[in-house]
Amino acid sequence: MSGEVKILSRFRDNHLLTNYCGKIFVKLYYKYSPKIADYLMSSQALRGMVRLMLKLLVNLTKFLNLC
Repeated sequence: MSGEVKILSRFRDNHLLTNYCGKIFVKLYYKYSPKIADYLMSSQALRGMVRLMLKLLVNLTKFLNLC
């Protein structure tokens, strides 16, 4: 997953952190994601759905050359 993590990190740095709304999104993500991750640990189905959504986001980011 490290390649995917790098893509998402570049997207965060190059696009989200360059504007006010993106900065707010990133701030909320870092605030609430640990609690959400803890919740996801209890459900294999939810983990699978989140992985699929992240994979789609990575592929869309690559396709649109946003990373």
